[in-house]
Amino acid sequence: MKIPDLGITVPVYGIDATDGILVPPADPRTLGWWRDGAEPGARTGSAVITGHTVHTGVARSIN
Repeated sequence: MKIPDLGITVPVYGIDATDGILVPPADPRTLGWWRDGAEPGARTGSAVITGHTVHTGVARSIN
């Protein structure tokens, strides 16, 4: 996945919710996509992407 405005390029892996909890990948350099939702870039629906926002002591918010 590329987010040019933030200078981010990271791999995205499909993940499942376990007991209603969506746990991001352990590696802070990857993102998880909830595979039961819409795919990123789909024409309809909302894609749910999760990951860690802090890995170097600096947080970023993606709205």
